Amino acid sequence: MPPVPRKSAPAKAPAKAAGKGRDNPPVNAFDVEDEPPGFDVQDDIPELPKYRPSPLKNKLEQFYASIGVVVCIRDTYCGSQIINSAPDTAIAMDKLAREHPQVKRILEQLVATSTVIEVITAHTPILLAIAMHHGPENLKAQLEGMAQAMESANVA
Repeated sequence: MPPVPRKSAPAKAPAKAAGKGRDNPPVNAFDVEDEPPGFDVQDDIPELPKYRPSPLKNKLEQFYASIGVVVCIRDTYCGSQIINSAPDTAIAMDKLAREHPQVKRILEQLVATSTVIEVITAHTPILLAIAMHHGPENLKAQLEGMAQAMESANVA
């Protein structure tokens, strides 16, 4: 049997590209015009209370900065990183202290002893200057000289 010629489909008008013209507006899942009445995305997001620093925050920031200064003596890079992160770290710890009374008690005790750290920090440059000038190699000779001077003072 001879092959049956296929009938060609009738010619259709060319389809408009999606989003072109009035007949085919673009479809976007986020561009919904028919929202239910009273629905607003902003209404569903609860407003977070604004952060107000407690007195503990400033003390914590000073505490971390003091640690950074001490660390700078040994390692400038690490010390400066501690100093630079002191404000953010103090805020985070202050927020934690508000949520947990035990943490707040510990931080308050830690900050109360930070005045001792401040005194040490204030005296550190003086001690470093003396140590660098007189150094450990000179220290032994100086102590021996002091011991001889004290012995000669007692003998006389």
